[in-house]
Amino acid sequence: MWSRIYRDHVVMAFPSYDTASKTWVPQADITWFAGPTRNSTFVRFPDRCARERHAVRCALRKGQTWIDVHRLIATTKPLAKSRM
Repeated sequence: MWSRIYRDHVVMAFPSYDTASKTWVPQADITWFAGPTRNSTFVRFPDRCARERHAVRCALRKGQTWIDVHRLIATTKPLAKSRM
């Protein structure tokens, strides 16, 4: 199993082999804790890789990007419209 900890999230890479295209599909399970509960999501990325190790690297790297984007979304609040 390939995994890494990034910003209090665990990213586990699970590449799968696509027999139709004969390529590896990068996938990752991303887990994090929110207080006493554990949350997770499974992400399948659209990239295709010729080798399994490349799919693992891609899944770990894109998993980190997914975390950054979703942390930004969670911390950004829409501005209230002011009335003049």
